Amino acid sequence: MALFSGIRSYAQFEFYGIVRPRAEYRNGYSTLRDTMLDAATFVSQRTRLGIKYANENIKMRIVFYDARVWGDQALKSDVSSVGLAEGWVEIGLSEYIALRIGRQSLAYGNYRLMSPVNWNQIGASHDLILFKYKKADLVFDFGAAYNQSGQNKFGSDYSDLLANYRTMNFVWLSKQFGKTNLIFQGFLDGYQKEGTESTIYMRYTGGFIAKYKNNGHHLTGRGFYQGGKLQTGGDVSAWYANFDGGLAVSEKLILIGGAEIFSGNNAKDSLKTVDHAFNILYGSRHKFNGDMDYFSVPVTTNSAGLVNPYFRMKFDISKIVDLFATYHHFRLFGDYIDKGELINKNLGSEFDLKFKARFNSYMKLEGGYAFLLPTQSMSVIKGGDYHEYNSWAYLMLTIDPVFFKKEQIKK
Repeated sequence: MALFSGIRSYAQFEFYGIVRPRAEYRNGYSTLRDTMLDAATFVSQRTRLGIKYANENIKMRIVFYDARVWGDQALKSDVSSVGLAEGWVEIGLSEYIALRIGRQSLAYGNYRLMSPVNWNQIGASHDLILFKYKKADLVFDFGAAYNQSGQNKFGSDYSDLLANYRTMNFVWLSKQFGKTNLIFQGFLDGYQKEGTESTIYMRYTGGFIAKYKNNGHHLTGRGFYQGGKLQTGGDVSAWYANFDGGLAVSEKLILIGGAEIFSGNNAKDSLKTVDHAFNILYGSRHKFNGDMDYFSVPVTTNSAGLVNPYFRMKFDISKIVDLFATYHHFRLFGDYIDKGELINKNLGSEFDLKFKARFNSYMKLEGGYAFLLPTQSMSVIKGGDYHEYNSWAYLMLTIDPVFFKKEQIKK
């Protein structure tokens, strides 16, 4: 697709939908239970309606969504919950260059720092301009966003939405060298200082990813550094590392092992003037560090950081059904003091069991069960009683048919 394409007339139109109900049982999900709490059960649902259009000069996508928990509105009430998940146009400037403008769902790499947040029924979108360059094995993307709360006549106060970034820029540069892929990923984001109208604290995050893949086997290393200012005005100096490897034992069995390390604060550093807790920015929360979602951003470990070795097994029962089993071990990165004493860094272990079944091109079913074996230190960090049994289960059906698709090419 490009403005200078040799095709005189090309057009493609697609109209599709998604309905995704998910039932969950939570009895220790994200925080430890205690004897006074009962398990929670509910059904949430994602509903989307999407339109895609492309010709030799442009691409467009518009996606409307509704996300709800069954029964969260009174009967016969009129509460609007429809939103815009995506609404963008991409202009082909040449054979290799395109410019995408509008509301976009972004996905890069393994989703660690930038993700569409697909597990969340709402998902995540960004309003920005995205410059795209792709030629052979070289990919370069640059995105730039500037947020505002309304069409102001004067000033640029963003106080009503302080949890959102005010400005965000990112770079993705990927080059393939045979069986090895080298990537640089960088971010520069700014948050408005609370109590002010124009002061913006800037934070930068950057690092490299190296991936080697050969005949189903892979080795991957990721390393990032984070610096600048937090929204509170404090300085941050943090880092993240991830190493993993995959081995295809057979056509049906794949084994993956690795570890993630998030730097954190050390409670023994009484003169601490810099925050050392690494933040995963706009990445996926559910995909990593256990299906029970105990750990993600710094607040989930009280900024002490995390060390998470893991081991995963995938087994293909048939062309339709896959089984997954994952083990996580959790430890604090930094020392943590409770009631004047250092606690043991060992937080416990989690076991995740899952199946996925795809019946055809538009219907799939998946479900899982996870349980946690916490230590006393987990109770200190997360609250609740580590003696209690903590578990979580889900069952999710996804129906995503294409209602109508038409393609026309004329030369």
